Amino acid sequence: MQIGTHQYLLRTRLHRAAVALRRSDLPVAEIAFDCGFGDLSTFNRRFKRVMGASPTAYRGA
Repeated sequence: MQIGTHQYLLRTRLHRAAVALRRSDLPVAEIAFDCGFGDLSTFNRRFKRVMGASPTAYRGA
């Protein structure tokens, strides 16, 4: 199964955010913006949809 360029880039950015959430104590908003998301609510919604947990819950797991 192939995914489109947009979906690939989104998943790459979310993976980068997931790594940062686990390895740093930076605020979620800063990680979201560093990974190219201009809106925190969009980041939260997409992260939860792809990763299965909110960014805060993922960090604490």
